[in-house]
Amino acid sequence: MEESQVLSGAVALLRRVGIRLPSGCLDAWDLILPDGRELSTRVRVSRRPPTPTVLARLLTTPDPVRRVLVVTPRATAHLRTLATDGEVDVIAVHEGLLVFAGMRYDVTDAESLTAAPTSGVRGRKPWVRWALARALLLSGTAQTQHRLAELLGVSQQAVSLALKQ
Repeated sequence: MEESQVLSGAVALLRRVGIRLPSGCLDAWDLILPDGRELSTRVRVSRRPPTPTVLARLLTTPDPVRRVLVVTPRATAHLRTLATDGEVDVIAVHEGLLVFAGMRYDVTDAESLTAAPTSGVRGRKPWVRWALARALLLSGTAQTQHRLAELLGVSQQAVSLALKQ
């Protein structure tokens, strides 16, 4: 999951639980919680949950004004413990978990959580490999790479690569 997808999922969760985001930028959000309290955060987005070492590093640079907010697809047990103790704030997008200042906010409409978008297959379609497989299946005898290349209208190097794959 890309960081931009994690961020957009986090903003959708905030809206769903009634937390407003009146101002901010990519690395600092000012939030208004449902009870009216204001919360200033330093946002750290990661595609994977941060390790205990990374979390310790984030917490050793205290900011008296802004709390650390970790936005990630899922939360580890260590991250959940820190969030429950109020040391960090967490948004775990895939789990629908939001914890601010030690208080958990429940997503009321669990079935409307968007599924994780699946990334499309990268690269070009293996047309040569598929054509080569058909040619080998249909020919009753062994063929040289040069002859297969002529049949398929590609180079011998393309045939060699397709055979390796």
